[in-house]
Amino acid sequence: MKALLNLSLLGSWAISVSQAQGQPPHAFSQCQGPHCSPELEQQKIVSSEFDPMLDASEYWYPMCLKQPCYSFLDITSDSAEHLYRFCEVSLRDSRLAVNELEGADERGLLEHCSTDPTSSFNMDDLRPACECILGSKPAIT
Repeated sequence: MKALLNLSLLGSWAISVSQAQGQPPHAFSQCQGPHCSPELEQQKIVSSEFDPMLDASEYWYPMCLKQPCYSFLDITSDSAEHLYRFCEVSLRDSRLAVNELEGADERGLLEHCSTDPTSSFNMDDLRPACECILGSKPAIT
């Protein structure tokens, strides 16, 4: 189920290569995912965290689902304990404990969690999700 969630989150901006072949470059930027609406397409913002179709019981810490970056952290951790340790070490030591996440590195966190993906990673971008995780009990283990 985590793999399906991962695909859903990362595929929100789906590109249909067969349809886009021969199209101008802007064809690749059109929102084609299930979370699309004219307003979101205009702003180029697709927020999977607030999708009512997602099953919150599939998350390690469902009460943190609305925190920025939480979905990415959840799908890249193979257990609630690893996610907890990632947040604990990252906030305590002010360094990314990416060894606790199975599919994430600093670049991935920068792309999915940073308010400014063109600069270096800012630990404050993790703080809301990690503080929620550290103050919560996991739903599934």
